[in-house]
Amino acid sequence: MRVDILPIGDIHLEQGQSLDRIHMLGRFIVAKKPRKIIQMGDWSTWASLSPWDKGKIHIEGKRYVKDVDMMNQALGLLDVYIKQAQKEEKGYNPSLVFLEGNHEYWITRLVMDQPTLEGKISLDDVAFKYYGWKVIPFLEPYTTSGFTFKHYFTTGLMGRPISGEAPAVAMLRKTHMSCIAGHSHEFHAHEGVNGAGDKLLNMVVGCYIDPRYMGKIHFTHETPRWWSGLVMLYEAQGGYASFSKYDFDYIKRKY
Repeated sequence: MRVDILPIGDIHLEQGQSLDRIHMLGRFIVAKKPRKIIQMGDWSTWASLSPWDKGKIHIEGKRYVKDVDMMNQALGLLDVYIKQAQKEEKGYNPSLVFLEGNHEYWITRLVMDQPTLEGKISLDDVAFKYYGWKVIPFLEPYTTSGFTFKHYFTTGLMGRPISGEAPAVAMLRKTHMSCIAGHSHEFHAHEGVNGAGDKLLNMVVGCYIDPRYMGKIHFTHETPRWWSGLVMLYEAQGGYASFSKYDFDYIKRKY
């Protein structure tokens, strides 16, 4: 069956940020009504848990409970729009899938490093299940309509993320299947054909970060390479789809 899929790139909500882009995302969903909504991971930066900022000025004032609260506010807000879409179209009941990103995995890493926290903190603190989202553990594949979705795909014995100047090309060469990834915050797309003549589509879907916050991200100078916006896969089936990309500025004007 052909279905429209909305893969949402890394959102990286942080404490104190506006939820305007969640409102925009919600209105986009109401307008497009995708049958499957897949958030590709790193919904939050989880700045309170950053192993890179431990003991540094950047982590001052960050609290785990505030990160959780921010996530739950965003999920609750988005649920309002999904319910609005369901009222508009009888029978509309989108599949909601969350792929755990490397930033969410910081919770697991912290518990492994500090076993006394076991049972005290976990990703279950975020209300994904309450709002009907299926949670896929970090780097486990999620497959639908012939596409495999992961936060990122790996290569080599060390399991490093597939990257480089043309990661979508590399993903196809390494996996020999249609793959959709997030993580790098860049947009890349590449089409190919397998030995049976089936068309394949590989894509890195960019991010969904408000550009006004990009200049405040201290851990990288590569933000000019990032692409922020939303991608829709239309009539996905058998690992192939038509697609459209909607730049963040367009979404801001339209929704």
